[in-house]
Amino acid sequence: MCKGPNMWKKLSATALVVIIIFVAAPLSATAGDPFVVDVFFRNYGMEECSHCADVDIPLERTIRISVRRVFSQGIDNGQIVFNYFNLYENEEYSAMLSERAYLAGVDAESIGRSPAFFTQDNHYFSGDDAIINLLVHTESLGITIERVTRDIPHMPEGTVISPRHDDPYNISVTDSVVVYFYTPWCPFCYQIAPIMDNLPEYVIINGQRSNVRLISYNRDIPEHHDIIWDYHEMLNIPEARRFVPLVLIGDRNLFLYNEVSTYLLPALEAGEGLTTPLFTERQPDLEQTGAITHWVILFIIIGATIVFARYLLLRRRIIRGSRENPYEIFTQY
Repeated sequence: MCKGPNMWKKLSATALVVIIIFVAAPLSATAGDPFVVDVFFRNYGMEECSHCADVDIPLERTIRISVRRVFSQGIDNGQIVFNYFNLYENEEYSAMLSERAYLAGVDAESIGRSPAFFTQDNHYFSGDDAIINLLVHTESLGITIERVTRDIPHMPEGTVISPRHDDPYNISVTDSVVVYFYTPWCPFCYQIAPIMDNLPEYVIINGQRSNVRLISYNRDIPEHHDIIWDYHEMLNIPEARRFVPLVLIGDRNLFLYNEVSTYLLPALEAGEGLTTPLFTERQPDLEQTGAITHWVILFIIIGATIVFARYLLLRRRIIRGSRENPYEIFTQY
C-alpha cells in the first residue's frame, strides 16, 4: 500500500506529459514535418459562364501559380505542403470543407467562389489578400519560408505612385489608349513608374499621328476598385494576374515589369492602343471633326453667296424690266 501514492504521482506525470505533447503537436509538426494547408475551390471546367473560371486557364492552375509565386522555396524545400480540393469534382470534398470550416470557426455557407485556405492549426484565409495573410501566419509560427526579396524593387520611404490620368470620356477614335491599374504604395508599380511617366506624347501609325492617352485606376479608391473588377470580369483576366501593376493595351494584359518593359512600347508603335477596350465610347477625332465643320461652313457661305447674288440679279432685272415693259418679266420667267 505504501507504493500507492508513488503510483498516482507517476500516472499524473505521465498524463501531464501526454497533455503537453498533445497541445504542442501542431507546433512540433512544423519543426520537422511540413506545414499542411488545404485549399478548397470551385473550378467549373468547360462550363461557359462569364462569371466562372477561364476555360483556357483552369482555376486550380491559377491558384497554384499564385501560391508558388510566394511559397516556391518553402514548397521545394518541403517546409510547406498545399493540398488542392476542387469542390465541383467531388461531393466528399464539401463534407471536408464543412469539417474544416467548423474547426476554424467559420460558416461554410459564407465561403464564396474565392479559394479558401485552411491551415493544419485551423486558421482560415480567403479573399484578395489570402496568400499574403497566410504567409504572415506561417512566419508567426516560426516557419521560415524564405522569400526571394532581391526581385522586389526598393521603394524609398514616403514615396507615393501618382501616374497621369487622362479623361476617359474625352478619348478620340484615333487615340492610342493605355489602361493602368496600380496602388500608390506598390513597389512593383514604383518599378515601372519611369515607363508609365515617360510614355510618348504620340505615335505615328500608318503615317497618321495618334495621341497616347493614359487612363490610370488606383485600386485603393473604391470607385476605381469597382472599375478594375469590371475590367477583370469583362476581359476574363486570369485570377493569377488580378494584381497590380497591370497594364492593358489592345487585347494584351501586361503584368509586372518584365512584360510591361518588353511589350508596351512595341504594342503602342504597332497601333494596338487603338483597340484598347474602354467602358466609354471613343469620340470622333477632334481634328477631323474641325476640318469637316470648316468645309461645311465654307460650302454654306458659298451657297448663300450664290443664292444672294442670284436674288440681287433677279431683283435688278425685275426692276429694269418693270420700267420698260411690265409684261416682259412674266413672259421670260
